[in-house]
Amino acid sequence: MDEPQIPSAPQPPSQVSWPFRWAWQVFVALAGIVTIIVGVILLPLPGPGSVVIVAGIGILATEFIWAKQLMTRIRIWVKQQLRRWKNWKKPDAK
Repeated sequence: MDEPQIPSAPQPPSQVSWPFRWAWQVFVALAGIVTIIVGVILLPLPGPGSVVIVAGIGILATEFIWAKQLMTRIRIWVKQQLRRWKNWKKPDAK
């Protein structure tokens, strides 16, 4: 079984000055958090709440290592569930 490696740390571009980098991380954090909040609101409503939550984590994963590790774990879990679903055999009806 070839499982994806959990990334170690994001490599920020060396040409970007720290105020811009900080502002960009704040922007990404706000966008990711707002997307996750919208996903949580959509959970009881008719809509793709869980997909929107994963998209919010994906937005956060572009800048934050903890979110990238979480996305890797989610990806591994989804692959395991798909494998389990594909191998599931329907019980014989009598």
